[in-house]
Amino acid sequence: MKEEWIRWELSSNLSSKYYVEAITDRIEDNFNMILSDSSSNKKVLISFQHGVDAYRNTNESYTSAIITYLDKTYGKDFYAKWTFFKVENSEYLKWLSEKSYGISDDYKLMHFCIVAADSIVDIACTYEPNITLEESLKDCEILKTTTANIEDDAKNLHATNFEDNSIGKSGTLPDGRIVNVRKHSHDGKAILEIYNPINKERIKIRYGNK
Repeated sequence: MKEEWIRWELSSNLSSKYYVEAITDRIEDNFNMILSDSSSNKKVLISFQHGVDAYRNTNESYTSAIITYLDKTYGKDFYAKWTFFKVENSEYLKWLSEKSYGISDDYKLMHFCIVAADSIVDIACTYEPNITLEESLKDCEILKTTTANIEDDAKNLHATNFEDNSIGKSGTLPDGRIVNVRKHSHDGKAILEIYNPINKERIKIRYGNK
């Protein structure tokens, strides 16, 4: 059976798409996530007060197959305009079962998935977390948008070997940095990413109307 993704409806006051601002894993008790959006001064605290059984946090650069599956199965609006999901018949839980020789099956784990604008966080746990909306000041501009043409911008960077690949196009800048262009990211916007393999710095520019 294929995975079944279900929108996890938490509150009518939530924004459609968030960024992961912080993850705190205290071995003895709490597992907390702080999410922020770019359009308001509210943040979301997701608190698993008794910890979680397992979790993984994956940068959006390495989740193209998941986004492609969601796009083909449910349509772009399903994931681009929502952050919180539960996954039935979960491949992640099957992987945990395989790696634990079936021990995890005894705990009846649930798979919660945060499809943020910049990453995907998978959480395996036996209970639902507490959700708190917090007022806070914006301390930086997280999302930058532009109406410019993404491929023209990439070419204007003088990238060489700028060719099609499985997720879009990629090339190399004269200084060795890597340029990737993707037409679809977690928030439904095109994204131009410049990655420096020397110092591991990553620059992301999202394309769309403000």
